[in-house]
Amino acid sequence: MRPSKSVPKTSPSKPATPARTPRRRTKPAGESHRYWLNFTATAARRPLIWEMSRKYEVVFDIRNANVTADLGIMAIELTGDAKVVRSAVAWLQRNGVQVDPI
Repeated sequence: MRPSKSVPKTSPSKPATPARTPRRRTKPAGESHRYWLNFTATAARRPLIWEMSRKYEVVFDIRNANVTADLGIMAIELTGDAKVVRSAVAWLQRNGVQVDPI
C-alpha cells in the first residue's frame, strides 16, 4: 500500500490574500520635455530633483544618470504644464544646475 500524498492544510484563522490588481501606467497630463542636467560637485550632493518635484507640479523620469565626486550628469524628462516646467527648469538653474534641452 502506498502512502497518501500530504496536502498542505490552510489555517482557518488566516484569511486568504486577495489577488493584486495590476496598475495601469498612465501618462501624466501636460507636455513632456527632455533635458541634460549637469551638476557641480556641490549641487550633486543635494536632492535637487526631489526638492524640485515637491515645489513644482511636474513629474520627472530619470532616463540616465552618472554621478562622480566631481560632477553629475543626468538625462531627465519633465512632464507637466509648459509654464510650470519652465519654472522648474529656471529653479534648477538658480540652484547651480546647467540645463540643456535634448
